[in-house]
Amino acid sequence: MVIHKIDEQVQLSADIKTSSLPGLKWIKIGSAPEFYQEKILPLLPKFGICSISHFGTADKLHDILEEDKVDLIISVTFGIPISG
Repeated sequence: MVIHKIDEQVQLSADIKTSSLPGLKWIKIGSAPEFYQEKILPLLPKFGICSISHFGTADKLHDILEEDKVDLIISVTFGIPISG
């Protein structure tokens, strides 16, 4: 399947980047693109961290977390109050 091969190439490229720049700290993050751009991206330079980012829905992000393609996922839900 073409998509699977592209995913493998992206992962290989990411692995090469992280191994060729050992002085940098890398983290693999999964998030919604809007949240990443607004909240996460501005913080990365402050901590000297580079990221390999995956974007998608909460279900897709959960799947890539289970496949060990990311270190963490950030998913935010709005509008549903939780009462105890």
